Amino acid sequence: MRNIRWFKTFKHWCRRVFRRSVVEEELNEELQFFLDHHIEENLACGMPPEQARAEALRAFGSVLRVKDACRDAWRRDS
Repeated sequence: MRNIRWFKTFKHWCRRVFRRSVVEEELNEELQFFLDHHIEENLACGMPPEQARAEALRAFGSVLRVKDACRDAWRRDS
């Protein structure tokens, strides 16, 4: 009985590790999409490329802070 519990715990842990990497990759892709979209909007308004990127990053704020907020939300939902 104890071995079965250990195996289930280990199996669950492996799934969480695998899922986390998939979710992190999806989060990175979504954040990149958001930034790219705002950069394109800024370029369409006539901004030079460097300024368009800087303005998009400024409007978005800290990427690390946004990622942490998403992870906190995931923890609360699970």
